[in-house]
Amino acid sequence: FERAIERGALSNYLFSGPPGGGKTTLALILCSKHGVLQNKNDNLLMANGSSKKARSINFVDQVVEPFLKHPPAGDQYKVVFMDEADNITGDSFDSWRGIIEKYHKAYGRFIWTCNYISKIPDPVQSRFTPYVFQQIPKEFLMDYAKSILDAETIKYNEKDITFVINQLYP
Repeated sequence: FERAIERGALSNYLFSGPPGGGKTTLALILCSKHGVLQNKNDNLLMANGSSKKARSINFVDQVVEPFLKHPPAGDQYKVVFMDEADNITGDSFDSWRGIIEKYHKAYGRFIWTCNYISKIPDPVQSRFTPYVFQQIPKEFLMDYAKSILDAETIKYNEKDITFVINQLYP
């Protein structure tokens, strides 16, 4: 992903795996100024596949396609980020497939996240570069939190860090 950012060359990405693996975080980084979009207000469309509105075929026709009809302003791409894409309706997947084919050739890029890749039809999956994420182990989170607190010279109690991680994990 660092090379993709350095080159400014995005593919269509399908991030799958259990909650807490960093799928959404990576997608947001790729779509930020630290990624490939300098003008994300004009060139990023974010939606959640769990929302009734965004999971339908009407969303593709009335929101996604009008967004992609106009070339990007100040960036190489327009990016459509669909979080929780495994909740999109069956009819909608056919529309998505056509939109991805039509706009990927020019400047449209698509980043989807999902927990269950099996819910994404194979013909749609084939339009993406897939990545499978794993849940981050609690031990890693504990060590990472302690390293940040130590670097910032913040006093802490290990029990408090354990409590926070247990409450928020994954």
